[in-house]
Amino acid sequence: MLKVMIVDDERIIRYGIISMVHWEKLGLELVGEASEGKEGYELFLQKRPDIVITDLKMPELDGLEMVRRIKETDENVKFIILSGYEDFSYAKEAIHLGVSEYLLKSDLMPEDIEHILEKVMKEIRENGAEEKEKTRETKVNIPKLIEESCKGICLLPRTLPGELKEELNKGYCCLCIGRKEIVEKDFENNLGIYNHEIKNQMEKWMSDYTIYLFYWGKQVGAVVFYREEDETDLNNALEKSITEMEKQGMVITIGRSPHGKQLDCAHELFKKALVSYDQRAFYGYGKVIKVARKESDGSGAKDSYPVNRIEKLVEYDKQEELVQFLEEIFETIKRRKKCEELALVSMDLLLILNKIAAKVKDIEEVFQWKKDIYDQYLRLELVDDIKEWFVEKFVDLQKCKRRLDERSVDVVDYIEDYIKEHYDRKLSLQDLSEMVGLNKNYLSALFKKKTGKNIGNYITEVKIEQAKEFMKSTTLRMNVIAEKVGYEDERYFYKVFKSYTGITTTEYMRQISKELP
Repeated sequence: MLKVMIVDDERIIRYGIISMVHWEKLGLELVGEASEGKEGYELFLQKRPDIVITDLKMPELDGLEMVRRIKETDENVKFIILSGYEDFSYAKEAIHLGVSEYLLKSDLMPEDIEHILEKVMKEIRENGAEEKEKTRETKVNIPKLIEESCKGICLLPRTLPGELKEELNKGYCCLCIGRKEIVEKDFENNLGIYNHEIKNQMEKWMSDYTIYLFYWGKQVGAVVFYREEDETDLNNALEKSITEMEKQGMVITIGRSPHGKQLDCAHELFKKALVSYDQRAFYGYGKVIKVARKESDGSGAKDSYPVNRIEKLVEYDKQEELVQFLEEIFETIKRRKKCEELALVSMDLLLILNKIAAKVKDIEEVFQWKKDIYDQYLRLELVDDIKEWFVEKFVDLQKCKRRLDERSVDVVDYIEDYIKEHYDRKLSLQDLSEMVGLNKNYLSALFKKKTGKNIGNYITEVKIEQAKEFMKSTTLRMNVIAEKVGYEDERYFYKVFKSYTGITTTEYMRQISKELP
């Protein structure tokens, strides 16, 4: 599998790309992400990816300098640049450095990213195929040939070996075989051991068939040769393999493709096996799954599910309606059985979770919370598990909001009185939120909901109105008045005064003079 890493200082961009792309289906392995150029270069040296998706403008080491350093280390690496309209000059310089593609962040769509990735992969594989053809040995390595055909990185020899021709006369199907992920800390470390075990067991229980197996990320790929009329016998043999392996403590699921005969179709058939394997989300573990239809591109999925309604249900504490609404969403997804739709809706729900959490959780804990839920979500595979997980997370956030509401009784009145009594201080939303022990976003929304005013504007209003009183009733100099209402910078006080009243302090003093008897 070709390896990819992502470098961008905006976590939401990295998260969006990671969620949008079907990495394994494309034959890609996401090996890491970094938040700036220096970290990205160090990650590159560790992981040696084939493709780097990177922003241009980042703190410390920018994207251009990182690209230069990587090119000096490995000139074969392909780059996909992410940027905005305002950074086009950077993009032109990046093009001179030999980057493969340029994407505007504002236009990021799953189909665009995947199209560009497929284009870059094709360039890499064509270059690799040319090298393979030059160095190809006279004797063909059949298992390697079949594996590379499935992965789409093979240049077929002009003459196929006799034994392979004979098998192709019967035909074949592709398989994607995966083990039910074990919720243990050492799963990733032992992945190679688990896949090796699956490979050995499949060879044992499918000994009546000619079968070639290879590793594919977290799964095992396979090509099984059989006659089309023996379809039922093959399914029985695969199901028996699943049963026997379950006795050994391995719950496996097999996604399989339709029957085919041409080896140059292996890549397409293997992709269909991957699509079938992904359907375990709907059919469950421990089955042979064969999906004949092609999945949709997911267009219209967001329009079908008005997920933004969830924010209102949380805000107005409608827990029963919230749970029912989430269950209806996932029941519809289960009926349609479209993996892209499940992924798109889940991404929307994750974004809403993060948005609500930012309002109801303390700023110190919200960043770790977001990371934790993303890690938890990545471990979920079945649609029912995903549904239950989202229900649990949204209900938890609703409880957080309820506790905040209980704590916030009369808090707005207290804040108003505090501002009026301490107008001589430098007041900020952050200070006020810490004082009352509420999240600043939540306090801001609460204040506006009750008073109809932005809390920052209210602070300005109280200070300027008090300044006007001083102007009417005292002969203090303007710099003293500014200091008395909490403005250390006299010029800034003049600016705020004019912005609030529409006139300067001098003009206001003239008005006062005219009103005096």
